[in-house]
Amino acid sequence: METKSILIGKLETILARVEDNAEKTRKIFQAGIGTQNQRIIDYAEGVNFGLEIARNEIKAEIEIIKQVHQ
Repeated sequence: METKSILIGKLETILARVEDNAEKTRKIFQAGIGTQNQRIIDYAEGVNFGLEIARNEIKAEIEIIKQVHQ
């Protein structure tokens, strides 16, 4: 059970970093909108898409770990 808690803790730390990066990317996106810079907008959209995938995968792994080790 201790290993489960450690693993979940590490995944939650990674998830927090991903969410922090998503917030920074949203700010970059807003800057791109404000300046009408399509390259910035496209970049931020691509990064945000990747971060969303990572966020969903991490959350799914956390749930699997919780269910398997109950």
